[in-house]
Amino acid sequence: MNWRVSILAVVLLMPAVRAADARLVATNFPLAQAVLSNNCIVVSATGQIAVAWTSAQAIFARPRLLDDIQRAYTASLAPGKKCGFTITPWPNATNVWHYVNKDHEPSDIIELARFGPDAACGEMLFRVDGERFFGNFHVVLALRARPAGSEKTNYAVEVWAYPENGVVRFFVRNLGLIERFFRKKTGEIEQIARAVVLQLNREQTAGVGTVVIRSEAGL
Repeated sequence: MNWRVSILAVVLLMPAVRAADARLVATNFPLAQAVLSNNCIVVSATGQIAVAWTSAQAIFARPRLLDDIQRAYTASLAPGKKCGFTITPWPNATNVWHYVNKDHEPSDIIELARFGPDAACGEMLFRVDGERFFGNFHVVLALRARPAGSEKTNYAVEVWAYPENGVVRFFVRNLGLIERFFRKKTGEIEQIARAVVLQLNREQTAGVGTVVIRSEAGL
């Protein structure tokens, strides 16, 4: 069976995370634990963005947030500049997307779970499986957001990455080449996420589009 089909089959059988849960714990989800059980590269980033928590909640709670990311990021770019990636939903799936970067390298993104957003925080958990110059890799990515006073929101990005290739893992341990790659990519994710959130906030402030609030992950 194709590995992408295998992942999809498992995901569609997974239960949704409920709003009553205190927070997401990555190891509670089999597809996340399958990555975290390895000796992963760990990268994190934190920051603050000038968006009110009520607006951040509405953005965070969009039922299919990844569907909005490419459009919003493209809208945030300077005139004449093109978006360098494509995100397309898998047919008949509510939580799986196919991603292709500017170098035509593919990945599949699965939204594993979502908590909130309630008054205190919001969290999303993803698994990414893809191919790059060093071979196949698997990533677990957690996005967390919390209120930070008037008109501001704190955020955190956590990444656990595992390259399949044993030679690559040797270089990770001894030279740090692939670790630097994932650190760079985490920084790029952070920049894109900030641009998308600011664009969606502008649209919400202007009354563009419809925002739907939900309390469960649509798995």
